[in-house]
Amino acid sequence: MLGFTALFLGVPLVLGAVVMGATNPEDDARREQFLRQRAGLDGKLLARANKERLGVLLAEVQGKADNEQRYRQALDGKTLGTSSGSTLGRFKAHD
Repeated sequence: MLGFTALFLGVPLVLGAVVMGATNPEDDARREQFLRQRAGLDGKLLARANKERLGVLLAEVQGKADNEQRYRQALDGKTLGTSSGSTLGRFKAHD
């Protein structure tokens, strides 16, 4: 009975771990560099915009800014971010 349990629980777990490790390597720097070089202009612009937004967010957190207004706006689907063309401002929920 113990052998049966070990076989039908252990083998799938080990096989799953091997497959996940082979298909999703955690540290594949060469592949990441290749994908970054192939990135299109839109991907690069999106990455830059995300970095700017993260910088604004970090500056607010470090400056202990009053975030109550930002939280209220976010709950309403609005943003107070770095660009006026943000997607959250364009798409509003219909009541």
